[in-house]
Amino acid sequence: AAVGLIAADRCGATAIGSMAQPAKKPNGDCQKFLLILGLLGAFVAVVFGLVYQQFGVTFFLTRTAKSNHFDTPEVDSFLRNHTLLFVGGPHRGGTTIMWQKLREHPNIAGFGDRVGADLSEGIFMQTVYPHFGLLQEISASHMNTGTASSGNMKGLGKYMFDPKSHLTEKSYLATPDSRVDLFNEWSYFWPLHDPEKKVLLEKSPPNMRTSRFLQAVFDIPGGDVRFVFMTRHPIANALAHYKWLACQSQSVFELVLHWVVGHEDLEDDLPLLKHQKLIKFEDFVAAPRETMADLHEWLGFDAEFYGPLEVYPDTNEKYKKKYCEHLRNQRGALEAHKHMISQLGSRVKVFGYDLEEYNCLAGTEEYMSKTQETSK
Repeated sequence: AAVGLIAADRCGATAIGSMAQPAKKPNGDCQKFLLILGLLGAFVAVVFGLVYQQFGVTFFLTRTAKSNHFDTPEVDSFLRNHTLLFVGGPHRGGTTIMWQKLREHPNIAGFGDRVGADLSEGIFMQTVYPHFGLLQEISASHMNTGTASSGNMKGLGKYMFDPKSHLTEKSYLATPDSRVDLFNEWSYFWPLHDPEKKVLLEKSPPNMRTSRFLQAVFDIPGGDVRFVFMTRHPIANALAHYKWLACQSQSVFELVLHWVVGHEDLEDDLPLLKHQKLIKFEDFVAAPRETMADLHEWLGFDAEFYGPLEVYPDTNEKYKKKYCEHLRNQRGALEAHKHMISQLGSRVKVFGYDLEEYNCLAGTEEYMSKTQETSK
């Protein structure tokens, strides 16, 4: 309305409620202004349309409007009658497809696809604990492109370097108030009163950093808190990160090191979690039906159920091919790969992966030739 009044003033139109005046003929400046105004309005409409299409109407609601208001006894009652299931793992490590497959089960309630948050991840749907610099990075076009070596330890491919991102039961945030606040914010998107939904599902990759904190917050007497962690070959995972502008200035070494640091902390956390499973992405895509049957049985459900969503096998192959081309064509790449193996190879093998597996030149004449060239 204010813009319209400004336009009316600039173009000489009569303001509502003013003395009747003959309208002035629009001049050239006025026409330019109206054109700019029209283009601006169209741009705003397009942006709102895109946001609505991706995130739904809840994106435009206030935080209070998209939150339940249960008190502590009510929250605890829900927790005693449901299992809380958290999915976590490295970004681009298979957490989304696992969350989608779990959500297909008729007894599991997961967030919808358009709940006002990137990839329907619960970390962006709460105000209790930090977002570790990840908020909106995934879908934003103006992403932070700093690297780990620059000292910036926030955001995609970097946040696990920051010890503060590893939340445990010792966090000052691990309180009953946090339990109520988190449950109210997340439960707004769960069908709590559907008697068929026995498991309440939440997925955020950083759950691999916050699992002990989440267990401390939600594990009340009579409750059931469980975790499924996904992992993926660190080189495939590193190359998959290049989907995001935020990671495109980082080296493969930095991204693999980020993977290692996160997995080493997770290895320390796993024995302290009452119910957890660690699943290799490669094993999952090779045998999705068997993997889901095992998970459903672990949750107390019929192991025979399998949803229609297709899981594609061999999705790492495109990254193997890309890395092979990198080793073959990029000067110094093979030497960098050998350096990465010397620094990180043994740490990666602890988790059942081998960095040399992605060296397609190993043992070939081309490998020997390139090795001789770099040694000169």
